[in-house]
Amino acid sequence: MDDDGRPIGAVIVTEHPDATGLDVIAMPDETELARNEMWPHALDRMAGLRDVPIEVEVRDDDVATATLLREAGFVVVEPMAMSCWMPAAERAAIPTIVSGFRLRSTADRATDPHHMATRSGPHVGARLQECSLYRPELDLYIEAPDGDVAGYALFWADPITRVGLLEPMRIEDRHQHKGLGTHLVRAGLELLAHHGCTRLKVTYLDGNEPARLLYIGSGFHPRTPSRTYRRT
Repeated sequence: MDDDGRPIGAVIVTEHPDATGLDVIAMPDETELARNEMWPHALDRMAGLRDVPIEVEVRDDDVATATLLREAGFVVVEPMAMSCWMPAAERAAIPTIVSGFRLRSTADRATDPHHMATRSGPHVGARLQECSLYRPELDLYIEAPDGDVAGYALFWADPITRVGLLEPMRIEDRHQHKGLGTHLVRAGLELLAHHGCTRLKVTYLDGNEPARLLYIGSGFHPRTPSRTYRRT
C-alpha cells in the first residue's frame, strides 16, 4: 500500500497439481520495490509451502526479474509462450458455423455437468463460480449433432481494465478442421466487446502453429514472448 492506502503491488500464489505458480505484480514505477523487497519475501515464503516445483512466467524484456530468478536457482522451461493483443474494434467477423453444430454457453444449461469436467475435474463448475470475473454467458462450448461437446472456450471480461482474455480454448480431435475454432473464438471476442472490453488478449505456446494461425486470423497481434522459470 502507498501512503494513501492504495495497493502498489501483490504476490499471487496459484496451486496446480504438479507445481505452484508464483506471480509478483507491482505498479510500473515500483520496479525497485518488487525486485528488492517483494521478490525476496515471496521466494522466502514459498520455500516452505509445498514440496513441488515453483514456476514463474517472465517476459523476455524483463531482464531484471530473469536475472533475479536465475540467481535464486530457477531454470528456463520450454516452450516459450507468446502473448497476443488486439483492439476490440479490430476483431474479425464471425463465420457461419458448420451445419448441425450449435454454439452454447453454461448460461443455457446451468444445472447440467460442466463441459470442462473431463479436463478439469467434476468441481470445475463450482470453482469457476467462485471467481469474481466469471460470467456463465462467456463460458462457451460447441455442441455436436450427437450432443457431445465438440469444443469450448472461456472468456473473461475485466470491467476495471476493460481487458478481455481468452483462456482456455480447445477443439476436440475428432472435430478439428471444420472451422469450429474460428467460429468459437470470434463469437467469444464479440461477446467481450459487448461486455465493454476495449483490448483483447490470448496466449499460445511457441510451435503451436494451428493456434497461431487461428488467433492471428481473428485479428490478434503477437507481442513480447515470455518464458517459464522453474525451481525444484
